[in-house]
Amino acid sequence: MALSKADGKWKLLVKHRAGSLDTAFATFRLRTMAISFGVLLVLALGITMLTVSTERARVLAKLQMEFAMGISHELRTPLTVIRVAADNLANGMMVNAQHTQKYGRLIGDEAHRLTDMVEQILTFARTQSPRRGSDLSPVAPEHIVRRALAVCGPALREAGMEIERFVDPGLPLVSVDENLIVDCLQNLLNNAVKYASSGGWVRVCAEAVSHRDGAFVRITVEDRGPGIAPGDLPHIFDPFYRGEAVRSSQIPGVGLGLSLVKRIVEAHDGTIEVKSSENGGAAFILYLPAQPVEVPAEAEMKEVTS
Repeated sequence: MALSKADGKWKLLVKHRAGSLDTAFATFRLRTMAISFGVLLVLALGITMLTVSTERARVLAKLQMEFAMGISHELRTPLTVIRVAADNLANGMMVNAQHTQKYGRLIGDEAHRLTDMVEQILTFARTQSPRRGSDLSPVAPEHIVRRALAVCGPALREAGMEIERFVDPGLPLVSVDENLIVDCLQNLLNNAVKYASSGGWVRVCAEAVSHRDGAFVRITVEDRGPGIAPGDLPHIFDPFYRGEAVRSSQIPGVGLGLSLVKRIVEAHDGTIEVKSSENGGAAFILYLPAQPVEVPAEAEMKEVTS
């Protein structure tokens, strides 16, 4: 800015540091447009996040509604059976001891079904909280497979399924909560009874594998049933999810089993995969980190001295 005097009159001369006023106004407009676009971008991101959150909330609400409806249906059926059987027993409608025993077994079976359902829901709730490291202990994979088959074997044979078992000799130990991992295998085997008994065959295989993340024990539960529809595969481990074919078949369940298996395996730093072919059959594959094999001190000394 400069002041000059000419013919007794003052003149005020103003010069912008950016140059001419046109250049200054152009720069100002560009800055204003950039800020406006930035604000619009933030608003767009906010609307997008709000839309995603709303969609997630809608899906969660739908899952919760389906879960509530499924639980109500699953609870109503065994409770109705128990109530009717108990009323018949209380009213003395049993003509002989054989009928009484039949109703007693019926009540026991339905009560066992209710207990399994409650345990499954409680296990699902427990997997939401961090797992305590004190629950882990070194376990032989063969022992896990043997325990699961001991429990599920009678149901598999009763369903007419041939059981094939293969455990690679000399497998490393896995550091796991044994009961939870056994529950995972039992869940998969029970699913084979419910959904794949038509194939008449189930195979449990445990073997050692390794890749860039280290050594793992791979446990596979494979069947020759109808398989899993391609549209269901991406959602098979979602909580409360049940495929259209499963819902149509009226097979009891609440859609928590496979979600529990996935949560338990991942809580042990493992992974789970599922494979299903167009010709039928499904395979669930568990990967559990293997414990490092300890080399005896005597062997180390011999290696050093040699």
